[in-house]
Amino acid sequence: MLDGQQRLKTLAAFYKGLHRGKEFALNNVAEQFQGLTYEKLPPSLKRMLENSFIQAIIVKGDRSDESAESIYQVFERLNSGGTQLTPHEIRVALNTGAFVSLISELNQEAGWRQVYGPVSLRMRDHELILRILALYHRAAEYATPMKRYLNKFLRDYRNLAGLHGDTIRGLFSRATTLLSEAGARDVLRRQGQRVNTALLEASVIACMKLLVVNPDATVDEIKAGLGRLVGDVDISRVTSAGTTNEETVRKRLAIAAKAFGVV
Repeated sequence: MLDGQQRLKTLAAFYKGLHRGKEFALNNVAEQFQGLTYEKLPPSLKRMLENSFIQAIIVKGDRSDESAESIYQVFERLNSGGTQLTPHEIRVALNTGAFVSLISELNQEAGWRQVYGPVSLRMRDHELILRILALYHRAAEYATPMKRYLNKFLRDYRNLAGLHGDTIRGLFSRATTLLSEAGARDVLRRQGQRVNTALLEASVIACMKLLVVNPDATVDEIKAGLGRLVGDVDISRVTSAGTTNEETVRKRLAIAAKAFGVV
């Protein structure tokens, strides 16, 4: 269940009598209902509430890519009330499983948190990790739009079938730790701004590839790679605008790979 979730959770909290650990009493309602909790409702109102019907529509697909993408678009278009979900929040809600759990674990890695910064309340850090893993494994298949590309990648590996979770965990953890120790947070941001996510994406992917061929890569080697990356004459062009364009993505990854010596 996705659309209407906030409303149903609010109703459940009202029945329970608690919202975020505090008593759930009505406010911003008609005067006769002000301050009422579920337990304080008159019997007639309780009966009316409990005899109400809640309609639900179940959308089923045939597991094809076309069907799955259609379901995603249905939810995206329904997502118009309350707090609107981001494309990635919808993606995660429709594809819960071992892969989403793994990404959530990686999102807590100390090195990643130091390089990326504070946790995103709208899962932008979580989405960036998915993007990194998708481009690490299947960059050759990348085609715009990025949203559809990530939808398919997460859907294909929802239960981690075909991906080795422990290998991913080890490479990502080691790469982000090295990048953190090499001062990547300062190197990958411009004039006090937040870290440039396109630069961070390319750096993590290149560092992971480096660790495959050189598991003993040092912090000094990572520092040197970062220096070559940000010093490339074309890097600004491929990390500042149109960052999901197919040619731009491939050029950015190629520049990073060359900078870290994994061409």
